[in-house]
Amino acid sequence: WRNIFCNTPRRLSDTALKTGIAIDLSGGYHHASRDWALLTLRERGSGFCVYADIAISIASFRQSGQLTAADSIAIIDLDAHQGNGLARIFAGVASPLENRDRTVHILDMYNLDIYPQDRLAIDRIDRDLPLASGTRSDEYLDKLQQYLPSFLSQIYRPKIVFYNAGTDIYEDDPIGRLKISAEGILARDRLVFQTLVTARIPVVMVLSGGYTSESYQLVARSVGEVWETWGWDRAIYEIILVMCRSFCCLSFLASCVSTRLFNLLSTITFNVRASGL
Repeated sequence: WRNIFCNTPRRLSDTALKTGIAIDLSGGYHHASRDWALLTLRERGSGFCVYADIAISIASFRQSGQLTAADSIAIIDLDAHQGNGLARIFAGVASPLENRDRTVHILDMYNLDIYPQDRLAIDRIDRDLPLASGTRSDEYLDKLQQYLPSFLSQIYRPKIVFYNAGTDIYEDDPIGRLKISAEGILARDRLVFQTLVTARIPVVMVLSGGYTSESYQLVARSVGEVWETWGWDRAIYEIILVMCRSFCCLSFLASCVSTRLFNLLSTITFNVRASGL
């Protein structure tokens, strides 16, 4: 169990660079952004997201020198909602002193009919894949299979990928309003990991949205699949299931309390060693 638990977004990303795969049982706060007001740059929470964990990870790596200004980074956002906070941050619109960050590449496939419908964010998304409410598994997976490989092929040697694996695309989710089956979600996650492992690109998976009583089961199945295929044996699957069941509830409650408490509860992470990485 050594190095299984990490406690900051930076350490989570560091785990991915060292072992190939890292999975956070929370994270993916893609609506949080920043505002420039009264000559002060301030964080701005939105849509159950109190801070931009992916952006913080990238900034921390750059400050440490593990990522240079020229290193390419990819964000694959497959939550049901548009990741407008991240798009705004890397568009440079949060501050008049910043320019668009062209080393961060974003693929975002989301329900166009629901929150946040941010027109400004669309301009910053490199591969914008809007969906209609009611989109079903076959159409969803066909679209992902069509555009994910070409998106990655256009990025020069991506150093790391952040994967927003929202389960609010689930057919019974009352907020996402898509019709992706449980098998479809598992197939989606398998496709993303297989593509990245084959390309030998380190990946950080974060959970993002999911608002049903089955959400923890969807997460546990995908994490178990990663363990079974690229990591450890299936004996740990039951432990994952129990932790996901309790942890998803805790992280949601914490998001309604405070940033500090949320940070404390949401930074339990797992890492697996991907073969060949």
